Amino acid sequence: MPPASAEGRFRLTLPDGAATARLAEDVAAVLASGDLVALSGGLGSGKTSFARALLRSLAGDAALEVQSPTFPLRIDHALPRFPVAHADLYRLGSSDELTEIGLEEALVEGAALVEWPEKLPRDLAENRLDIAFAIDGQGRSAEISGAGSWPVRLARTRAIRSFLDASGWPGVARSPLAGDASYRAYEKVTRDAVAAILMNASARVEGPPIYGSRSYDEVAHRAKDVRAFVAIGNALRAAGVRAPEILAADLDAGLLLLEDLGAEGIVDPSGAPIIERYEAAIDLLAFMHARQCPAEAPLPDEETYRTPAYDGDALLIEISLFPDWFGGHGGEPAFVGRGLMSGGSSPLFEIPAVSI
Repeated sequence: MPPASAEGRFRLTLPDGAATARLAEDVAAVLASGDLVALSGGLGSGKTSFARALLRSLAGDAALEVQSPTFPLRIDHALPRFPVAHADLYRLGSSDELTEIGLEEALVEGAALVEWPEKLPRDLAENRLDIAFAIDGQGRSAEISGAGSWPVRLARTRAIRSFLDASGWPGVARSPLAGDASYRAYEKVTRDAVAAILMNASARVEGPPIYGSRSYDEVAHRAKDVRAFVAIGNALRAAGVRAPEILAADLDAGLLLLEDLGAEGIVDPSGAPIIERYEAAIDLLAFMHARQCPAEAPLPDEETYRTPAYDGDALLIEISLFPDWFGGHGGEPAFVGRGLMSGGSSPLFEIPAVSI
């Protein structure tokens, strides 16, 4: 893709349907709740093909049946990350009908994908992506313009596509996955029925000093880039643990391509635990607990990662997350817990009363 301007504007040539699908996947990878994606262009210019590819990518199902909203005007899709409302305003007769479609409400709950958006108010969404399709010879073209946070996200998703191309995975299908409790984002990429996992984890800025003179990152020893993940993965594999292989890495960009270890869980389709897998997990924990974590671990760029000690302050600050995130507040105090910084009297955290 060509570089975008600071305003997030650029033009793409789409020689075939596969190129349109790749563009849709690149957008789907960074789509967020509250986004409006406005698709304009004449009949047969590629709007519906793009919309179908985007919805299939979000669903993680290349065979998903996507009905056109030409006659119902709006079709809602309950997708794993958030709902997406797909609307077609070609047959819209009045502003009252636009209100009845309820796109404002849709943007509160999820994202909206709108074909023929000319009748939309420009201020309907802060984060609006406009894609204008046109017939271009035997193929199509797309003029892309992003407002709000879209310029940054477009630059990132295009950097990911370039990383995949340079890593020997050109033109792969991309499908975003549910994230974990971190700043990282994940995608499943597929090439000729072979899958891998893309980790997207730009380096983070350290948080404010909210525990005395130290940030949460410093006290908890939380990693601010992917180097810790790579180093610990190397150490685990060296110890005989089946950690995913790193197929490609750009440490400075925070991009890793990982071996896909599959999607099977530890419960069966009915939700009952698979005892053998729980036993295997316990055996692995015991195996790891019996071994000393290495103080240093190598990195592919010839650097060395030094593993921070899990000290008392790190333990206390992690414990404090329980009342913050899981404890229910209310009623008279049952108890109050207090943790102290090592060697001091200032409270690291205070645990309010919780009702269980």
